[in-house]
Order: sequence, then structure tokens, then C-alpha cells
Amino acid sequence: MRTTKHHIVFLFLLISWLVKSQTNTDLPIDIPPNFAAIEQAIYDGNIEDAKNLCDQKLVASTSPDEMGVLLLLRSEAFFLLDQLDSSIIDLEDAVFQLVRTDKTQAYIRNKQAYIYFQKDELDVAVQYYQIALPLAIRAAYYPIIFEILTNLSIIYSNKGAHQASFKSLKQALAIANQLEDEEKKKSLLNNIATNYYSIGQFDSASVYFSHLIALKSRSKDQDYLVNDMSILGKLLMEQGKYLQAQEQLIAALKIGESQTDTFQIMTLCTDIAKVYAAQSNWANTIEYALRAQRLAEQKDFKLIIAESLKIQAAVYLSQKKIDLAKAKYNEAVVLFKALNNALKLADVQVELSNLFQEEKDYQKAKVYVERALDLRQNLAQSDPSGMLQTKLLLSELELKLGNPKRSIRLSKDCLSTSQTMNSLTSERKAQQLLSNAYAKEGAYEKALVAYQAYTQLNDTILSIEKAKDLNEIAIRYETEKKDQQLLQQDAEIKSKETAIQEQNNLLLLLLILLVLGLFSIGLLFSIYRKNKQLHEQKLHFLQKQQETQRLRAVIEGEEKERKRIAQDLHDGLGATLATVKMRINAIENDIPAVYENNSYQKAEELLDDACKTVRQLSHHMVPGILENYGLEYAINDMCEAISKTQQIEVDFIPFGLEHPLAESLRVTIYRIIQELLRNIVKHAEASEVIVQVMIENNALNLTVEDDGIGFQMDDPNFKRGLGLDNIYSRVAYLEGKMQIESIIGEGSSFIIDIPNLNHA
Repeated sequence: MRTTKHHIVFLFLLISWLVKSQTNTDLPIDIPPNFAAIEQAIYDGNIEDAKNLCDQKLVASTSPDEMGVLLLLRSEAFFLLDQLDSSIIDLEDAVFQLVRTDKTQAYIRNKQAYIYFQKDELDVAVQYYQIALPLAIRAAYYPIIFEILTNLSIIYSNKGAHQASFKSLKQALAIANQLEDEEKKKSLLNNIATNYYSIGQFDSASVYFSHLIALKSRSKDQDYLVNDMSILGKLLMEQGKYLQAQEQLIAALKIGESQTDTFQIMTLCTDIAKVYAAQSNWANTIEYALRAQRLAEQKDFKLIIAESLKIQAAVYLSQKKIDLAKAKYNEAVVLFKALNNALKLADVQVELSNLFQEEKDYQKAKVYVERALDLRQNLAQSDPSGMLQTKLLLSELELKLGNPKRSIRLSKDCLSTSQTMNSLTSERKAQQLLSNAYAKEGAYEKALVAYQAYTQLNDTILSIEKAKDLNEIAIRYETEKKDQQLLQQDAEIKSKETAIQEQNNLLLLLLILLVLGLFSIGLLFSIYRKNKQLHEQKLHFLQKQQETQRLRAVIEGEEKERKRIAQDLHDGLGATLATVKMRINAIENDIPAVYENNSYQKAEELLDDACKTVRQLSHHMVPGILENYGLEYAINDMCEAISKTQQIEVDFIPFGLEHPLAESLRVTIYRIIQELLRNIVKHAEASEVIVQVMIENNALNLTVEDDGIGFQMDDPNFKRGLGLDNIYSRVAYLEGKMQIESIIGEGSSFIIDIPNLNHA
């Protein structure tokens, strides 16, 4: 999906209208009975009468509180009369008359911000909203809090600051979650999901649509549920997640069938047919396409009929049933022409061109591509990618028909467009076509230049893919190495436990024999037993001390190895890349004209990407954020990263982390939280997590809670995993204790206490 300026403006105007229609927030103060007529006149829409009554009473009033209330009421009247400057003046005057509570101030500053919002003075509006927000939060004035955050998100979106827009909406969502306000949560989830969808971030849109659907399903809210599920299905299909898309769309279809909503049913059948077609499941594709067509014919809904015919034609073409495919395509063309749907008609022309290419009839194929190109000329701004692909196809056909000159002109045009759109794959295709066309013309030098550009682009695309693979390999290597260490550690612990158990069994047997056979020397035995107990206590103390030292060595060794690998990456490969970067920049200084060369610019961008990848790998091994910014910042960064990349909202609550901690202690606490969150992401199926770290009186308390599926530790089938064993080891290393509380279906809590940070 491509987002244009027109789409964003439309979205902004729509949301602005909705907000304005809901912005008559009740005044935060009690209205005196003698002002009831003014309030009633405003509610009844008699705005001029309300303003005149305010004018009369302001002349006679001497009480600051009454004057403040009258100024607020008159400000509302001015606002509704669209006299915005007068409304702002009354609000400023009201500030000095009313008692300056947080709630009153929040209301007034929010109202001022909204007026500037309506005047399209967005920067001023943001300033007032930022003043109003902390006041409203302190006063727990939730209607105003939600209004401020929603309007801020609209302003940021209109300014193109999408991350700031999403941050405002997510902050509002966190408050709605705390209040357990289901309706507000649904509204905010829908806003976030829709906004992500509108800017083409399908992964994030899918996450929030999933949350919205789950919430509606739990509350048995059927309003627009089928529509939400349909959108999610299409998003999953866009991402290539066909099985998940299929499951979502079929579930939506069942609900649509229960509601006997014919329009939803035939639309969903069309989408399901497309999902099956993407999986080459032709039988099911035809079944659902025909079902959609039959329902659409009953309602005379031509668009769905045409879509169904187009899907059927594509299936027949893939099965080499050319005559059937032609017939279905031609029927679809007639309907799309009747509907004056140029975009769909262009798509069909391209598919007909592919059909004739299958028959090696390139002349007819060219006719249909040119028709598609003519149709797309008027759609170029809204569908630049479709225009580009159609021109590339026409260039390829001209080459097959022996028209290299026209192929060259088209390919050059496509090359320029691809570079503007930063589409490497299209640029690669254009260079390949240029190389072949120049070769047919006999311009071998130009053909060589184009071919070299093609191979360079091919290498670039492969390098980007390899860089991703390298990152995945590094992460996998680190995980496997850690797992092996934990397995070895677990085996050693179990071996010691077995030895101690055998020793205890032997002592018990000796005790029984001594009690029965040597009762007469009970006093001596009692003395012996006490001595034995003292010896065992000393032994246990020594064993515990050795175990602590061993754990310390293992954990410190692990961190040193991480630092070594990170240092090698940074000082070795990182330094080499930096040197290459300097050399390239030196070329630019020596030969200024080289900077105009597109290949030079691309090479410089790729080198920057490589440097960035090395920095990311180094940071993953040893998070520099921990050393540079401290434990609190590092934990908060980790929680925000999980919230962004997983379907989990992670809230971090710190207390007392400003106190300095030893490096080994900071690293160990960070790794414990990292392992707990990794286990929650992997196993808990949670939607919310709270991480709380508190340092007080030289002791540390760490609590991590989730709302996941929970587990039973006393269940015979429960097996403690390596991740949990690793956490126990690190807690033991800090001489702390860990308590786990978990209820099936309600979530889990992990509580860790480190009683003496100096000793740890």
C-alpha cells in the first residue's frame, strides 16, 4: 500500500472532525445555580443568548470565582461562534480569577491548545498541550488526558512526525490499560493500528489489529469486528504470511455468515480466494471465487463479479488453460470498463499481456501493455510503482520484438524513476534491459557499462541480504555457546547433588544402626553427633563458598568473552571499515566530480550501512548503553525495544537506581532482567509486563510480572528450563533469593531480593 499526501490530509481532516465533535468537555468546576440559564443556553445551541447573559452578569459580578466561571462560559460561547481570538482572551483572564488548581489549569490550557489547533497554529498548540498534560496527570483528570494525547498524535501525524504521534497514542493506551477502560482501549488500538496501516508499516499494524480483535472477542463486541479481521487478513497476506491470513479471513467469514451480511461474505470470499491463489491451491481458489461471484450476481455488485473473474482467469493461466483464461479476462475487462475503474482495468491488461507472452505472441502482448500504460498515465501520482513496472515490461517486449532503440528510451526513463524511488530491484532490471538493448544496437561499450552497473546492483542486493544473515548467525552463535555453558553447569550441579544425597543416606543408615546397637553409650554418641553436625556445617559452608566462586568465575568469564568479541568487532572490522570510509572521502576531496557519480554515492551508502551493522553486533555482545548511561537507562531501553518489536507492552518502574553500583553487579542485574524478559517473550504469551527495580538501604528488590498463561512449578510434568537455571545461578552469585508465584491463566511474578549490595 502506498501512502500519498492526499491520504494523510484526508486522515487528518477526518480525525480532526471527530475530535472537534467530541471536545465539549464539562467544566472542571461547579456551575453556580444562578448561571444555570447560561449553561442551558449553550447546550440548547442558543449561543448568542448565552454570550449576552455572560456580558450582563460580568458587569454586575464582584466575586473573582464567579467572574472566572463567567469568563469560561463566555469563552465557550465565543468558541462555538468561531470567534477564536476572543475565546483565547477570556481563557487567559479566567486563569487569574479562578483558584489555580491543577484540574482547572489543565482544562484552560487544553482549551487554549485546542483553539490554536483549530487556527492551524500547530506549534503553539503543541506548547500549550505540553503545559496541560502534566497538570492533567497530577490531577488524574482522565478525559482531558486522553483528549490531549489524541490531539497531539493528530498534530504530530500532520507534521510527518509519525514516531511522536504513535508515542502519544501509546501513552494514552497505557493509561487506558491502567484504568481498565475497555472502550477507550478499543478506540486507541484502532487509531494506532489504522495509522500504522496508513503509512505502510504492516507489521506494526498487524500487531495492534490483533490486540484490538482479541479485546473485542473477549468483550463479545461485534461492532466492526469482521471488518477488523478482514483488514488483518489482508495485512498478513501483504507480508506473505498466507496460512495466518487464511485462518484470520475464514474466521471472519464464519462471523459474517452468522450475521447474514452478504456484502461481507462475498468480499471475504474474494480475499480468501486470493490467499489460496498465493499458495497455488487452485481448487480452493476457484471454489471461493465462484462463491463470491454467485453472491455478487444476486446483488448485481459488478466490482466483486469482475474481481472474481480476474482471479479465475489467473488460475486458468497458471494451469495453461489459455482459452478459459482469455474468456474470463475479457469478461472482467467489460465490467471494469463499465465501472470506469482505470486501476483494475490496467491490471487486467498487464495480465492479458502475460497471457500472450505465454503463447510467444509478443506483438499482441505489447498492445495490451501499451493499453495498461495509457490507463496508468492518469494514475501515475497515486500508483508510481505500477507505472514503473508497466514501463519495464514494455521495454522488455520491445527488445523481444527487435526494437532496441525504443527499449533503450524506456529503460533510461525507468532507470531515472527507480533511482528517484530508491528501488534497487527495479534499477537492476532497468540496467539489465539497457545492457541487452545496447548490445543489440552494437554499442558494446555502453552495453558493458550498463552490465557492470547491473552486476554491481546485484552484488549490492546480495550484500544487504548477507548482512542480515551475518547478524542472525552471530546471534545464533552466542545463544548456542551460552546454552552449552549452562548445560555443563547444570550437569555439575546435579552431580554434586547426587553425591550429597548419597552421603546423607549413608549417614542416616549409620545413625539408625548406632541408635539400636549402641544405646548404652548414648552420651558419647550424642557428643559425636554434635561434632559431626559442626563438621557438616563447615563442609556445607565451604561448598557454598566454592560454588559462589565457581559461579563468579563462569559469569565473569562469560562477560569477558562477550567484551572480547565485541572489542574485536569494533577495533578490527570496525577500524578497517572506518579506514575505508576515510579513503573514499579522500577520493572525493581529490576528485570532487566523483561525488556526482551515482555508483560512488551508492557505494558510500553501503559502506555506512556496513559500519552500522558492525556497531549493532558489537552493541549486542556488550551493550555500551549500560556502561555509558547506567543501569536505569539500559533497562528502560531494553523494555522499549521489546515493546516495539514484540506484541508485548513492557512498563519499567525504577526507584533508587541513581546510586552507583559496581560494574559486575550492574551487568548481572541487566542479564537477569534480560533472561526473564526473553523467557516471557518465548513462553508466557503475555500482552503486558511490569519490570520494577528498587534500591533502598543498600538492598535491591527486582520484581517482574506478566499477564501470561502462567505455570505450575509443583506439577510433576513441569521441567525447569536452562533459562530459569541461568537466572537462579546469577541470583546465587549475588547471594540473593528468588521467589516465583504463578497461576495458570493469570500470569507469573518473579521476585528477587539481594539483601547486601556491597557483599554482592
